[in-house]
Amino acid sequence: MRMLFGFAVVSMLMTPALSAQPQTKLPAKMIGTWCVGEDAASGGASTIYHRSKNSEGIGCSEVLWVRQNRYDGNERGCTIKKIERLVSSAYLIRAVCQGERSTWTEVSKFQISDGRLVIADVQSTTPHPNRARRRLP
Repeated sequence: MRMLFGFAVVSMLMTPALSAQPQTKLPAKMIGTWCVGEDAASGGASTIYHRSKNSEGIGCSEVLWVRQNRYDGNERGCTIKKIERLVSSAYLIRAVCQGERSTWTEVSKFQISDGRLVIADVQSTTPHPNRARRRLP
């Protein structure tokens, strides 16, 4: 009876691992330090970045650091929650972002075009203020 119970427990623990699909990752060419390009349209739906000459982003007017699990820029940071590969070698990124005492969610399309990183805003929620935590006496 114990052996049957043990087998059942092991089977239940392995089932999610076997049925889980591999998580999509960003390609290596998107990872790194990027600077806003001079050709970036201000206020437009897309922002164009060129590869920074150094990992700190020195010399960039605006810098973006892209990693597998997050991306950070001037006065904001976003934790990637989901990555979906699109047909056109673009990636749909769903992220939770924080900056300037606010939190919001973003859905953006990341794509490499002519060696530049193009990020198009797809959807974003209105930033809402982070709640101050009260200390208990």
